[in-house]
Amino acid sequence: MIGANQPSIRFRATLELVTPIETKYPKYRLAYWGGDSDYMRMLSENLTGRRDKATGVANIHIVLKPNQTSKASAPEMNLQVKAGQNLTGLKQWFQDGRLSGYAYGEPSDEKTFGNKTVKANCFYQYRTDGFLFRCTPSSDPSNVIPTQIEWIVLQGGEGVKIHAVQYLTLLRNGSLDNALADLPLREYDEQEFSNI
Repeated sequence: MIGANQPSIRFRATLELVTPIETKYPKYRLAYWGGDSDYMRMLSENLTGRRDKATGVANIHIVLKPNQTSKASAPEMNLQVKAGQNLTGLKQWFQDGRLSGYAYGEPSDEKTFGNKTVKANCFYQYRTDGFLFRCTPSSDPSNVIPTQIEWIVLQGGEGVKIHAVQYLTLLRNGSLDNALADLPLREYDEQEFSNI
Protein backbone atom coordinates (compact mmCIF):
# COMPACT_ATOMS: atom_id res chain seq x y z
CA MET A 1 0.00 0.00 0.00
CA ILE A 2 1.38 3.42 -0.93
CA GLY A 3 -0.67 5.24 1.68
CA ALA A 4 -4.21 5.98 2.77
CA ASN A 5 -6.60 6.11 -0.19
CA GLN A 6 -3.81 5.15 -2.60
CA PRO A 7 -3.47 1.88 -4.50
CA SER A 8 -0.81 -0.74 -4.07
CA ILE A 9 1.84 -1.27 -6.71
CA ARG A 10 1.05 -4.64 -8.26
CA PHE A 11 4.01 -4.92 -10.61
CA ARG A 12 6.90 -3.02 -12.13
CA ALA A 13 9.21 -3.70 -15.05
CA THR A 14 12.12 -2.17 -16.91
CA LEU A 15 11.78 -2.03 -20.68
CA GLU A 16 15.07 -1.71 -22.58
CA LEU A 17 15.38 -0.42 -26.15
CA VAL A 18 16.52 -3.20 -28.52
CA THR A 19 16.28 -1.42 -31.88
CA PRO A 20 18.22 1.62 -33.14
CA ILE A 21 16.74 4.94 -32.02
CA GLU A 22 16.06 5.98 -35.62
CA THR A 23 13.82 2.94 -36.16
CA LYS A 24 10.28 3.90 -37.21
CA TYR A 25 8.68 1.90 -34.40
CA PRO A 26 11.16 1.40 -31.53
CA LYS A 27 10.97 -1.98 -29.82
CA TYR A 28 11.65 -2.57 -26.13
CA ARG A 29 12.43 -5.83 -24.32
CA LEU A 30 11.04 -6.55 -20.86
CA ALA A 31 14.39 -7.02 -19.11
CA TYR A 32 13.65 -6.75 -15.38
CA TRP A 33 10.55 -7.13 -13.24
CA GLY A 34 9.37 -7.00 -9.63
CA GLY A 35 6.13 -7.61 -7.75
CA ASP A 36 3.27 -9.98 -8.51
CA SER A 37 4.62 -13.20 -10.06
CA ASP A 38 1.12 -14.09 -11.31
CA TYR A 39 1.11 -10.87 -13.34
CA MET A 40 4.56 -11.73 -14.73
CA ARG A 41 3.32 -15.22 -15.59
CA MET A 42 0.34 -13.71 -17.45
CA LEU A 43 2.72 -11.53 -19.47
CA SER A 44 5.07 -14.43 -20.16
CA GLU A 45 2.30 -16.81 -21.25
CA ASN A 46 0.60 -14.28 -23.52
CA LEU A 47 3.25 -11.89 -24.81
CA THR A 48 6.40 -13.95 -25.34
CA GLY A 49 7.50 -13.85 -28.96
CA ARG A 50 9.36 -16.32 -31.15
CA ARG A 51 12.76 -17.60 -30.13
CA ASP A 52 15.76 -15.75 -31.48
CA LYS A 53 17.54 -18.10 -33.92
CA ALA A 54 20.99 -17.10 -32.68
CA THR A 55 20.42 -17.11 -28.92
CA GLY A 56 17.42 -19.42 -28.52
CA VAL A 57 15.85 -16.87 -26.18
CA ALA A 58 12.20 -15.80 -26.42
CA ASN A 59 11.57 -12.25 -25.22
CA ILE A 60 8.57 -10.09 -24.38
CA HIS A 61 8.64 -7.07 -26.65
CA ILE A 62 6.64 -3.84 -26.42
CA VAL A 63 6.57 -1.39 -29.32
CA LEU A 64 6.33 2.40 -29.09
CA LYS A 65 4.13 3.75 -31.90
CA PRO A 66 2.58 7.08 -32.77
CA ASN A 67 -1.16 7.04 -32.19
CA GLN A 68 -3.02 6.86 -35.51
CA THR A 69 -6.33 8.05 -34.03
CA SER A 70 -7.48 11.44 -35.27
CA LYS A 71 -9.27 12.33 -32.00
CA ALA A 72 -7.79 15.45 -30.43
CA SER A 73 -8.12 13.89 -26.97
CA ALA A 74 -6.10 10.78 -27.93
CA PRO A 75 -2.56 10.48 -26.54
CA GLU A 76 0.18 11.04 -29.11
CA MET A 77 1.91 7.71 -28.47
CA ASN A 78 0.84 4.12 -27.78
CA LEU A 79 2.60 1.07 -26.42
CA GLN A 80 1.67 -2.10 -28.27
CA VAL A 81 2.27 -5.72 -27.34
CA LYS A 82 2.17 -8.98 -29.30
CA ALA A 83 0.07 -9.00 -32.50
CA GLY A 84 -0.39 -5.24 -32.38
CA GLN A 85 -2.62 -5.26 -29.30
CA ASN A 86 -2.65 -1.80 -27.75
CA LEU A 87 -1.30 -1.94 -24.20
CA THR A 88 -2.07 1.72 -23.49
CA GLY A 89 -1.91 5.24 -24.78
CA LEU A 90 0.82 7.30 -23.11
CA LYS A 91 -0.91 10.32 -21.65
CA GLN A 92 1.32 13.32 -20.87
CA TRP A 93 4.23 11.56 -22.66
CA PHE A 94 4.90 14.87 -24.38
CA GLN A 95 4.75 18.34 -22.88
CA ASP A 96 5.33 21.36 -25.12
CA GLY A 97 6.52 18.99 -27.86
CA ARG A 98 9.24 17.44 -25.69
CA LEU A 99 9.44 14.05 -24.03
CA SER A 100 8.24 14.67 -20.47
CA GLY A 101 9.86 11.65 -18.87
CA TYR A 102 6.52 10.56 -17.37
CA ALA A 103 3.17 9.22 -18.57
CA TYR A 104 0.09 7.43 -17.35
CA GLY A 105 -2.39 5.06 -18.97
CA GLU A 106 -4.60 2.03 -18.46
CA PRO A 107 -5.18 -1.42 -19.94
CA SER A 108 -8.01 -1.94 -22.39
CA ASP A 109 -11.32 -3.02 -20.87
CA GLU A 110 -12.35 -4.88 -24.05
CA LYS A 111 -12.65 -8.67 -23.69
CA THR A 112 -11.19 -9.27 -27.15
CA PHE A 113 -9.18 -7.43 -29.78
CA GLY A 114 -8.57 -7.79 -33.50
CA ASN A 115 -10.71 -7.68 -36.62
CA LYS A 116 -9.78 -10.63 -38.82
CA THR A 117 -8.40 -12.77 -36.02
CA VAL A 118 -10.18 -12.18 -32.71
CA LYS A 119 -8.04 -12.88 -29.66
CA ALA A 120 -8.73 -12.67 -25.95
CA ASN A 121 -7.35 -9.60 -24.20
CA CYS A 122 -4.98 -11.02 -21.58
CA PHE A 123 -5.19 -7.75 -19.61
CA TYR A 124 -8.98 -7.98 -19.25
CA GLN A 125 -8.82 -9.44 -15.72
CA TYR A 126 -6.63 -6.44 -14.79
CA ARG A 127 -8.78 -3.84 -16.56
CA THR A 128 -9.22 -1.69 -13.44
CA ASP A 129 -5.46 -1.29 -12.96
CA GLY A 130 -3.65 1.94 -13.71
CA PHE A 131 -0.28 2.33 -15.41
CA LEU A 132 2.51 4.80 -14.71
CA PHE A 133 5.65 5.19 -16.82
CA ARG A 134 8.90 7.05 -16.41
CA CYS A 135 12.01 7.32 -18.50
CA THR A 136 15.07 9.49 -18.79
CA PRO A 137 14.62 11.96 -21.63
CA SER A 138 17.61 12.72 -23.82
CA SER A 139 19.34 16.08 -23.46
CA ASP A 140 18.59 16.47 -27.18
CA PRO A 141 15.04 17.91 -27.33
CA SER A 142 14.49 16.44 -30.80
CA ASN A 143 15.06 12.88 -29.50
CA VAL A 144 11.74 11.50 -28.25
CA ILE A 145 12.87 7.86 -27.96
CA PRO A 146 14.12 6.86 -24.50
CA THR A 147 16.58 3.98 -24.16
CA GLN A 148 14.71 2.67 -21.11
CA ILE A 149 11.16 2.88 -19.79
CA GLU A 150 9.99 1.91 -16.31
CA TRP A 151 6.45 0.50 -16.30
CA ILE A 152 4.56 0.59 -12.99
CA VAL A 153 1.21 -1.19 -12.57
CA LEU A 154 -1.10 0.16 -9.86
CA GLN A 155 -3.49 -2.45 -8.49
CA GLY A 156 -7.03 -1.78 -9.61
CA GLY A 157 -9.76 -0.60 -7.35
CA GLU A 158 -12.13 2.27 -6.85
CA GLY A 159 -10.98 5.18 -8.97
CA VAL A 160 -7.47 3.95 -9.82
CA LYS A 161 -7.88 4.77 -13.52
CA ILE A 162 -9.61 8.07 -12.80
CA HIS A 163 -6.88 9.22 -10.42
CA ALA A 164 -3.88 7.93 -12.41
CA VAL A 165 -2.84 11.48 -13.31
CA GLN A 166 -2.64 12.31 -9.59
CA TYR A 167 -0.53 9.21 -8.93
CA LEU A 168 1.72 10.40 -11.74
CA THR A 169 2.38 13.53 -9.69
CA LEU A 170 3.41 11.29 -6.76
CA LEU A 171 5.82 9.43 -9.05
CA ARG A 172 7.31 12.70 -10.31
CA ASN A 173 7.94 14.11 -6.85
CA GLY A 174 9.46 10.88 -5.47
CA SER A 175 6.57 9.94 -3.18
CA LEU A 176 6.42 6.42 -4.67
CA ASP A 177 10.15 5.71 -4.34
CA ASN A 178 9.86 3.77 -1.05
CA ALA A 179 6.96 1.64 -2.34
CA LEU A 180 8.95 0.88 -5.52
CA ALA A 181 12.01 -0.06 -3.46
CA ASP A 182 9.84 -2.66 -1.70
CA LEU A 183 9.49 -4.41 -5.09
CA PRO A 184 13.11 -5.07 -6.05
CA LEU A 185 13.78 -5.82 -9.71
CA ARG A 186 15.13 -9.11 -10.96
CA GLU A 187 16.14 -10.19 -14.43
CA TYR A 188 13.35 -11.70 -16.52
CA ASP A 189 14.08 -15.34 -17.39
CA GLU A 190 11.43 -16.94 -19.56
CA GLN A 191 12.47 -20.41 -18.30
CA GLU A 192 11.19 -19.45 -14.86
CA PHE A 193 7.67 -19.18 -16.31
CA SER A 194 7.91 -21.95 -18.87
CA ASN A 195 5.26 -24.70 -18.88
CA ILE A 196 7.74 -27.15 -20.38
